[in-house]
Amino acid sequence: MATFFHSPEQGARDAAAIMDIQIEWNRHLINTGSKMTTDIRTAVDNRVDGIILTIPNDEIFEAAQYALSNNIPLLVFNTGLQYAQRLGLTRILQDDYEAATMLGQELRSRGFSRPLVIQLAGIDIQTFENRFAGLRDAIDTEPGLLPLHDYNNTAQPLMKVRDTFLSNDSFDSIVSLGGSIGVDIVSGAVLDILEKTNNNIYPTRVAAAFFDIGGPNMTALFTQHEHTIAISQLPYYQTALPVFYMYLRILTGHDVFHNETIKTGPNLVTNKTLAEVMENEQTTLLPLNDKNSAVGAIVPNTRGDTYNAALMAGAQDLARKINWTISNEIERGPLGYPHQLRHELAAYSKQGVNGIILQSSDSSVFDYGASVTNMSEIPLAHIGTFYEPLKLSMPFQSNVALAHENLAKAVAKQVIQDGIKAPVCLTERTHFGVNNFCHSFYAAYSNEDNRESNTEKYTKVKLQDVVHTVDLATEDVMNTEFEDVLMTLKTQHYEPDAFITFSEYVFDMINNRMLKGYMSNDTVLYTSADLYDQFQAYIQGRVKSMWSMNMFAVGFLSSLDILLTKSITNHPPWSQTNINTPRITMICPPGQYYENLASSSYFCLDASHTRISIQCHQCPVNTYTDQPDQSICLSCPYGMYSSPGSSKCGHCSDAKSSISSKKNPHCIQYIADKQEARKRLYMGIFIPIGVFFVSLLASVLVWKCRKRYKSHQGRLGDHDWLLTYQNLVRPSMKYLTSSPIVSSMTVATRRSNSADDINGPGSYHFMDYTNFRRNTICRTRGGCMMINGGSASATTLNNANDSLDIELPDIKEAYRASMSEFESRNSMSDPDLIMNREIKNLQSRFRIFFFLIDNLRAF
Repeated sequence: MATFFHSPEQGARDAAAIMDIQIEWNRHLINTGSKMTTDIRTAVDNRVDGIILTIPNDEIFEAAQYALSNNIPLLVFNTGLQYAQRLGLTRILQDDYEAATMLGQELRSRGFSRPLVIQLAGIDIQTFENRFAGLRDAIDTEPGLLPLHDYNNTAQPLMKVRDTFLSNDSFDSIVSLGGSIGVDIVSGAVLDILEKTNNNIYPTRVAAAFFDIGGPNMTALFTQHEHTIAISQLPYYQTALPVFYMYLRILTGHDVFHNETIKTGPNLVTNKTLAEVMENEQTTLLPLNDKNSAVGAIVPNTRGDTYNAALMAGAQDLARKINWTISNEIERGPLGYPHQLRHELAAYSKQGVNGIILQSSDSSVFDYGASVTNMSEIPLAHIGTFYEPLKLSMPFQSNVALAHENLAKAVAKQVIQDGIKAPVCLTERTHFGVNNFCHSFYAAYSNEDNRESNTEKYTKVKLQDVVHTVDLATEDVMNTEFEDVLMTLKTQHYEPDAFITFSEYVFDMINNRMLKGYMSNDTVLYTSADLYDQFQAYIQGRVKSMWSMNMFAVGFLSSLDILLTKSITNHPPWSQTNINTPRITMICPPGQYYENLASSSYFCLDASHTRISIQCHQCPVNTYTDQPDQSICLSCPYGMYSSPGSSKCGHCSDAKSSISSKKNPHCIQYIADKQEARKRLYMGIFIPIGVFFVSLLASVLVWKCRKRYKSHQGRLGDHDWLLTYQNLVRPSMKYLTSSPIVSSMTVATRRSNSADDINGPGSYHFMDYTNFRRNTICRTRGGCMMINGGSASATTLNNANDSLDIELPDIKEAYRASMSEFESRNSMSDPDLIMNREIKNLQSRFRIFFFLIDNLRAF
């Protein structure tokens, strides 16, 4: 159900279509505070460019605070004046107390002072209380109150209102304080009462008053009853205007208005004004016959980087979107000549243009323009020479102006905070007037109330030292007068430490002198932020602080006023609101860098879009800026990363950033390099250790094998033992006794006198020279046994000089006995022999071990 006669949603959608903005309209018709809160938070989390909302209660107020904390621009419309004031937000609505006061005063002027007020369940409490208080104060009595609960139709509440009024003689009027349902109920009840009065059933006098307009009974009541009044807040425009203002906020980065109420009402509706109001309620922003229209502009000094060039950029921006063509003649001089301006006004009027934008504070031009446009019913958007507010006296006029007083107070406050002791303020003057900005600045600077108690005591400066003007006649005149100002200050021994000027001409003179070194390096400037050179001076440190004069918004709203005046022929209620001039603390915040796209403040990007020249861009991935107003972004150090728009870099190894850095190319490379370095480190440590242990193991294995091999070599066979044992134990023979060689064996013996002889002293040793396989064994003290092949013979030699040739035909028995005794002897090892052998084996093993150790050291 639409709250108003003309759906307010349509106004927002029409404006969005003109501005090429995507808008999402969320309806919250009843008490759906939790749903609205959820929608606001969802929009914030989705990073929308702006939110336009009503604030009916504390729950929505907290959601609005959440949006502001996330730097989402907000505009309030329709409801929430007090909440918006607390948040410092611009609101497009009517003051409910003021509207109810207007309604009550109209009732009282008609002789009605005892109203019956109906209270609908759907209207929010804060709005109702404000309206009820305004009505009560206007009629100076307490109105009667009739609460109405939810009904399925209007018939039941209508009868209840009618019966309550007729049953009580203390009421003389019925009032609804909001909602189209309330309009319909009051209108129907009063129509029934009038019918009964006409039939003389209940002769009485009654008035009807209500907020908003709409419903089938309202038109009939206005037609039949003269004491019918209403309050309209132009709901169509109440939703259209925020879309235009939000567009400017997004494009320029500045709020058009600051903590201001842009009034769309109250507008009193009577029998005489009903037709006009109804037309306004049902008119679209852009009638079809207004397309491809022409607008005349009489604005001087629009070439190059000037204030008015930015102004015309704003005017052209809206004109292009609605297919309007703006014509602007080149004026001579900084302000143009009055007769030339009047001539252009007359020419545009004859052409039948769709509207005229005029900048001049010359009374002759101002009055002439108002007269010409009023006769031809051409909308006139008037701008002062110094962008000051102007007094309008005729229809079809609007004025777009800057909030000069607020600007002067803000600059004075900042100058005081910066400790400036000798400021000089310069403005322009013309033959028809002087810019009063410097007088306002001096008043605020000299006001003790603007200084905090702990502020250092200052010497009060004189007006003639602070406030100065230069004539805008020509550039040479301005330079000459500025020289005179500096000489005057020098003779008065007044050494300025700061210059304050919002004149583009004075700024150029001071800035050029500072660049050439003609002024002290300690001198600073306080100026505007609307020119390319002003931004450069700010970045280079010559400008201490600057404020935006919103020139683009001045031109844009001038075209918008022409568009709206086509549908609202009387003075729009918002036409006298002055534009905000915010202080610029930085061009681009940390995490961004600026880029100069043109040498002027604004330029036309394409046929439908305008772009500001100094653009702020987010720092790319893996770059950052930790200071504002930087022209380049710094690269993150090795091992660190950043997301786009970062003011610092994070460590790739940081646990908190592991998720966000997972796919970052810098971190991927850093982690790969780190893993490779760790791999090399581990290889450098563990490979030598591994080689050492492998070599040690190999050495142990070699030692084991060699030991086993030596052990097997040490275990000799029987035949080896016989030969080796005989070689080891037999003594060296001193002489040999020859004996005849026999065919089978020849044995030479000698007597051994050694006590250690194996057969005892006096035994003989026999040598066998006959056969390779022959052996001689001395078994007993009394004799030796000779073994010859398979035959053997034995004898015993008792005398030392005996020499025998012995043949043993059969020695089997002797051989067996001899071998048995030999085997018994061979089972025992000689101690000296075993010791020598083991020492040699150990020496061999240790030589191998020390060889391996030396090779490991070399590796």
